[in-house]
Amino acid sequence: MNRSFLFLAGLAACISLHAQKHTRIGLQLEHFLRTAPMDLPVDLFLEGSTAQVEPIVRAHGGVVKMSMRNWTSARIPAGRVRELDGEAAIKSIQFTLSQPTTLNDSMRYKTRIDRVHNGDAPLPGPYTGDGTIMGIVDTGLDFTHPDFTVPGEGVKVLHYWSQAHPNGANTPTEFGYGQEWNKAAIDAGNCPATDLNSGGHGTTVAGTAAGNGNATGQCIGAAPASDLIIVSSNFQAVNWTSTVADGVKYVFDHASALGRPAVVNLSLGDYLGSHDGLDPAALLIDSMLMAAPGRAVVAAAGNSNCFNPYQLRMDLDADTSFSWIRTNTGGNFAFDNSSQGAYIDFWGEASQMNDIQFSMGADKATGGFADRGRIPFRYVGNVLDQLLVDTIWSPSGSKLAVCSTFTALRGEQYHLEMLLYRPDSAGYLWRPMFTGTGRVDAWDNNGFGLSEIAFSGLPSVAEYPNMVHHVMPTKDRGIVDSWVCSPHVITVANYNNELAYTACNQTSQVIAGTEYDAGTCSSFGGTRTDLLKPDVAAPGDITFTAAPMSIINAFAGGSGIFKLHEDCMHVRAGGTSIASPAVAGAVALYFEKCPTASHMQAKDAITSTAFGDALTGPVPNTRFGNGRLDAFAALNTTNFSTAITAGGDVCEGDSLEVFAEAGMDSYTWSNGGTEQIGYTQGEDMSVIVTNGSGCASYASDTLSFTVLPAPATPVVEVSFADLSTTSPGPWQWYFNGAPIDGATSTTYTATATGDYAVAVMGNNGCTSMSDAVQVIISGIGSSDEKVFALWPVPAHGVLNVRGGASGNVAWRITDPAGRAVLNGRLSGTNTQAIDVSSLSPGSYAFRLGENDGLLVRSFILR
Repeated sequence: MNRSFLFLAGLAACISLHAQKHTRIGLQLEHFLRTAPMDLPVDLFLEGSTAQVEPIVRAHGGVVKMSMRNWTSARIPAGRVRELDGEAAIKSIQFTLSQPTTLNDSMRYKTRIDRVHNGDAPLPGPYTGDGTIMGIVDTGLDFTHPDFTVPGEGVKVLHYWSQAHPNGANTPTEFGYGQEWNKAAIDAGNCPATDLNSGGHGTTVAGTAAGNGNATGQCIGAAPASDLIIVSSNFQAVNWTSTVADGVKYVFDHASALGRPAVVNLSLGDYLGSHDGLDPAALLIDSMLMAAPGRAVVAAAGNSNCFNPYQLRMDLDADTSFSWIRTNTGGNFAFDNSSQGAYIDFWGEASQMNDIQFSMGADKATGGFADRGRIPFRYVGNVLDQLLVDTIWSPSGSKLAVCSTFTALRGEQYHLEMLLYRPDSAGYLWRPMFTGTGRVDAWDNNGFGLSEIAFSGLPSVAEYPNMVHHVMPTKDRGIVDSWVCSPHVITVANYNNELAYTACNQTSQVIAGTEYDAGTCSSFGGTRTDLLKPDVAAPGDITFTAAPMSIINAFAGGSGIFKLHEDCMHVRAGGTSIASPAVAGAVALYFEKCPTASHMQAKDAITSTAFGDALTGPVPNTRFGNGRLDAFAALNTTNFSTAITAGGDVCEGDSLEVFAEAGMDSYTWSNGGTEQIGYTQGEDMSVIVTNGSGCASYASDTLSFTVLPAPATPVVEVSFADLSTTSPGPWQWYFNGAPIDGATSTTYTATATGDYAVAVMGNNGCTSMSDAVQVIISGIGSSDEKVFALWPVPAHGVLNVRGGASGNVAWRITDPAGRAVLNGRLSGTNTQAIDVSSLSPGSYAFRLGENDGLLVRSFILR
């Protein structure tokens, strides 16, 4: 029995016939709570103001895992869930028992990933996923396969969270369930997790995304240098989509802590639900993608094209539209020792369902079609949060079945559930009916343990005139639910990769079909809201990839040897499950090149460069999306050039400004500079810049410069306050580093205390600057103003001093601590050359005079 749909089995036991009950607890959650242990933590999505809902969760013994806008993801003991029904702040409770399913070296050639690995022009270099994180939420990973090991470094897996493992000391505290291991624990052999569920599905997916070919050098994945973070999903978890959202958060949180971009692959999903990307799990994943750059989620579209038609779209008008579902006798409706019943649920926008009426009827299907009875018609908008129980009676008064219905508002969407049980015959066709203007959608199938929407063996209009109002199911909108339907997620279809290969036993194998054609089972889009899905198509069917070693060994020693690649270390896989990680790997390559790009920039690059051909037909369409993946073209959309400019040539001993384009995130000049303006003293200059997405430009053109000779360095002669130079002009005098207006002759008389220098210009426009001369105008020992000069500044072993005071004046030179290191006396107005070569380079003070007549001037010694 499919445990996921046991909620249909005995729900009637907890509701009385012809009853009506106001509640936010739907049919599936109601059934689950009847048998769940009181202390069992239950994952719920709660709609309402997070500021109000979060304290309610804690007050009822629960924990908040994450929240966004008006949705809170929480874990609450089963025994206390019913308490939430009385909380006005909680608008709706979202919960499902629906069970998920897994969805699966020419792939690299067909997607042109190999050209990215090679770094073919016009790419600036090769990209293999280095520095990126590949997150896989799936059945787990056999990290003992050599393709997940880097020689000398150990496994490629940085973190591994098994959600199904019992709680222990290594349970992730944020989520409160499962166990996790880091790379050190895995390398040390302390991680017991395996991947033998679903045929090693997670390992095949990880191998396609990030296998490095270490086993044999063949069957290399799309991003072989990326590191892995693995989340092993618990496929038996109730409200399973909540745990997938947890897994995505787990990957992104670890990647953020490492400062690295990450892409998460989701080759798993649920075929039931609203198929609009507006469910809480999808919205939470969307919020994570929008929270930071360098993140993306890629998901498999599903393989429903091999199902019977299971999607029902009813565009309604004043006539009564109907369809039929068949009784399921497979055991999921057991009650009172019977095992038959029927279930279907409908989704639609509140604006499209509020004014329509619904009913459920029973029709005779053998010996001629005939209406046998129905429940009353009710307006959807009038019965919100009401659990209704009706009996369907025949015209003669026989009880045909019990029908329970429940309608809830989730955000701006209505969800209508219909359950039939205790039928007096399994031969009836059950008739969901609607009237009024609007639209409803449903997804239903016996293969999910529910009810087949009847698509064959039906009467013609001549046999049953009411068939003019009958709506047939379709394979359109057959992609899986939730995140796959989000506009923020890259959804992937599957096309045939290789149809002929040599197996491990050297036999030639040929698969029926057409290479490059759509995979037989690859789901049709779009979504309930008519969003185009899938987004892109990639090779899936007959792709060779890593698998658990136990499976490889079993195939090699048994009849399954034909499923092994000729290297005997990789298995044949396929489906959208394998197409998806090929695209996820391409996104990792994109993030290696542009690590701070947004998820929508990555998606746009993938979808805008996808291409169509004769087999795809005109694209975009609902089978191939925007067309086939072209990873090489996608990465080339991020190439860009940058230019640099400079003012002219550079003078000897000077620096010239070189300008790069403004507004870039970073600059790397060929001489090591990291600012927008670079400086050259004559060496060639080029620059590489990165933009806001972290994409690096091509190296700019290289500028070369002519170094022009500078004129001889002028020397300043000092005579008290009179300064002069004999160097040829033109001249320009400077005071404290600034040009003195009009001071353009060979002489200048200082008028204030400070540093003076002169610059001369050669015929080529280059200039040379003299050493600075310190001139101090002060009274020393008298009231008369005197002049004191100190040069050159900085000093180079000799310090020249000229005083303007009469008589001998004591001087001393002190270090930064005030200690005298040299001393002497300055006679009258003479110039004295002081040998300072014995002093270490640094700052010093020259002190002339004593006490009140003391004059101090600092200088630098080189």
